[in-house]
Formats: sequence, structure tokens, C-alpha cells
Amino acid sequence: MKLLGFLSGISCAFGAAFCIKTETTYPDPYLYQTVLRTVERAVLESGESLSCGEGSQPMRVSVLEFQDIPVGYSPFQRVNAYTLKLTLLLETKDMKRAFSAVTTYSLPDGSRGDLPRRSALDSLMTIIYPDILNSLIRR
Repeated sequence: MKLLGFLSGISCAFGAAFCIKTETTYPDPYLYQTVLRTVERAVLESGESLSCGEGSQPMRVSVLEFQDIPVGYSPFQRVNAYTLKLTLLLETKDMKRAFSAVTTYSLPDGSRGDLPRRSALDSLMTIIYPDILNSLIRR
């Protein structure tokens, strides 16, 4: 029992606590929420912790590019297919990396609202997530 407490103390001593700050100029609250949730998950899975207290390292996540590009048109000349492009910049005191991904989504009819776009954003973060995790583990 004492050995387990000692080992967990060692792992806590080597793990860094990060305070994540997300910067975006895009007025999309779902983008902000999805990026923050994904980076938090990667930090925790890499063995680090989240804390904005004294002694924590700042981590800045910036959305450099978030773009909808029309790629398909309906017979009525309305856009019904898009390419969604996302580029993130992750910065800590000893690492600076950019992550980018592209996916497509379509709006077959107007009745679904923003759901296909949100699903495409979730897909982008699923693509980027392993790279963020590997960068945090290797840093």
C-alpha cells in the first residue's frame, strides 16, 4: 500500500499541469467547445493534468483557419456540399505544433440545420486528436 502511494506521488511529480487557453476569431461556439473538449481529453490521456492554479504551464490553442468551401451545387443552383477545413496551433513553453485536417459534408435538404456541419467538425477533431495526443506524449 505504501509503495502504491509512493509510485503515484512520483507520477504526479513528473506530470505537468496545463492551463488551456483557447483563442479563436470565429464566432462559432460549437467550434470553441469542440476544440477545448478534444485538447482537454488529449492532455488527460497523455498523463498530464488540468489546472489553472499556481505552478501550472500555460497551453495556448489557436484556431488559425476554419473554412467552409462550397464544392457541390443542387439542380436549383444552391450549395449542398461543402469541404470543411480546420487548422489549429498548439503552443506550450517547449512545443509549438500546427494540426490540420479537411473533411466534406453535405446538406441534402434544408431541414437539418447545422447538424451536418457539427458532425463534420467532430470528424475533423477525431482526425486531429491522435496527432495532438502523440505530440503531448513525446514532448
